[in-house]
Amino acid sequence: MNLRLLALAAALGILSTQTFAKGKDAPKPASSKTSAKSAAKTPPKATKPAAPVRPTTGKITDPRDGKSYKTVLVGSQTWMAQNLNFTMTGSACYENRKQSCEELGRLYDWEMAKTACPSGWRLPTEDDWDLLEKTAGGDSAGYHLKASTGWDNDGNGTNRMGFDAIPSGDLSKTGLYLHRGVGATYWTASSKFGGGAWFRALDFLATKLIHDNAEKSAGFSVRCVKDDR
Repeated sequence: MNLRLLALAAALGILSTQTFAKGKDAPKPASSKTSAKSAAKTPPKATKPAAPVRPTTGKITDPRDGKSYKTVLVGSQTWMAQNLNFTMTGSACYENRKQSCEELGRLYDWEMAKTACPSGWRLPTEDDWDLLEKTAGGDSAGYHLKASTGWDNDGNGTNRMGFDAIPSGDLSKTGLYLHRGVGATYWTASSKFGGGAWFRALDFLATKLIHDNAEKSAGFSVRCVKDDR
């Protein structure tokens, strides 16, 4: 009987020692505060998008009549950022409305266009337009030269270059006013071998700058380029 009691007491002593050891050495559960800190991730810092490059603009006044025009530097060229509105015998306002000349500029035949620009400026050549086209984005130049408002059927451009081309329309050789709202056509100073002259045009459906020729009697808009030659 005494031996049984001694054995039972010894067994209880071993269990108590193991239980105490477990309680003493067991790792403490992480506090909720520590868990929250480790779970939380520091969000990455937001980077600001690069500011769009704004075109370098200016203003000139035509000493012949006092009218002012916006100008813009596109690459190495300085262009008028508005259509010329200098009165010359034979030049026309779209649909013969004076307000059209104020808003859209005048329409000139090719012979008039060659001498229409003020002193220090000139009618751009094919080479001038080629350089403008390349600077403005090549095949997408028309899209970036067109004004961001004013074109019909959502044919607006980005006006990224500050050229602000508006759909000023044209005057056909037969005297019809056409393409107001959907097109703009500009004379170049380059004549075509065999007759006619070259022009550049923008269309509400096109992203390219159109290159073609027409009879010199047609009435187109004029954009002057600064004469740095």
